[in-house]
Amino acid sequence: MRLENSAPEFRWRAGARRSLGEGIGIVALTRGRSTALPALTAAAAALLAACGQNPAQQAPPPATVTVTQPAPQESSEAKEDAEAQESSAADESTADSAGSAEENPSQGPCRTSQLRARFYPNSVDGLQKDPSQPPDRAHAMLRFANVGASPCTVEGAARLEFVGHSGELLGSTLDEVTHAPTEAISIGTREGVGQDLWWKYDPFKDGACIDPAKVRVYPPENTEPITLDWNLSVICAGGTLETSLFFRN
Repeated sequence: MRLENSAPEFRWRAGARRSLGEGIGIVALTRGRSTALPALTAAAAALLAACGQNPAQQAPPPATVTVTQPAPQESSEAKEDAEAQESSAADESTADSAGSAEENPSQGPCRTSQLRARFYPNSVDGLQKDPSQPPDRAHAMLRFANVGASPCTVEGAARLEFVGHSGELLGSTLDEVTHAPTEAISIGTREGVGQDLWWKYDPFKDGACIDPAKVRVYPPENTEPITLDWNLSVICAGGTLETSLFFRN
């Protein structure tokens, strides 16, 4: 029996049966022009399309994700440590200041032992050669210098006592002429203040005079004097002197 495909190129033929062993039938296929390879290629393409896989298409590269981390915040413990360190530094600074204050205690009145005193000029010859001398009276400056190790203060003016050649105390008067409010002046080490003195010296014009040999100088708030030689002229007008208040010198 013969079966023919409607396609003109294909022809099926039933071959004769040959007995092999128990009689397996072999069917022979004869082709005019083969179309098996195109059919297989089309089937493979259809299968790949059904699976959604295109061998020519490459997978996209993985996306890059940038993550920004916030700056680490200072912990409360770190803040407390920093505050504690600042407080400690402030305490040390205060302690240093206190130590300095203890080494240089708050300035008090200058003690007699801290001061040295001298007259400028210091002799009659110096008075005569000083062109700044007033015409009718003598002038000298009494200067105090701080020779101590720490600053101290003076206020007002020094008090003077005149002593005669026999050691007697001579009467004298010290008149303050500026009539200004007193002011405390700080004297650092090797610094000084001055006090101006004026007096009459003509016994024929100015009346009774004293002729001191020495003068005791009492710094303010001190009972211990500095004793100096008086090498200047006599002091007339009953031993009266005029004085200024202390000034920086």
